Amino acid sequence: MKTSVLMCIIGMILLVGCNKQAINISEIKVRERNLNIIQIINQSEKIDEFRTIWMKKEKIKVKRRPNFIYKIDIVSGKRSTRWLYDPSGYATVLSKGKTPIYRIKKVDRLNGIIIP
Repeated sequence: MKTSVLMCIIGMILLVGCNKQAINISEIKVRERNLNIIQIINQSEKIDEFRTIWMKKEKIKVKRRPNFIYKIDIVSGKRSTRWLYDPSGYATVLSKGKTPIYRIKKVDRLNGIIIP
């Protein structure tokens, strides 16, 4: 149990806390509200473009919680981290605890990659 929690924390640190470091993404799954998969991205060109945009996200403070209608599963090795995503360009890690909200700079381009 403790090992599982520790691995989850390490995974979150890798995907959240290391904004300036490159991460090795092998697959991206995009889900709608009911968790149905609407897009699977496993082409290296699209993953590279996604990673470039994603790694430039900035932590922000918002007055009102965004409308997170998508879930993005970012698979890196054997780990997967689920993010909540608002197509207006906001993202946060899905967690029981309070997590920061990030703003995506090139939201139109990111939406073009992840939303069919």
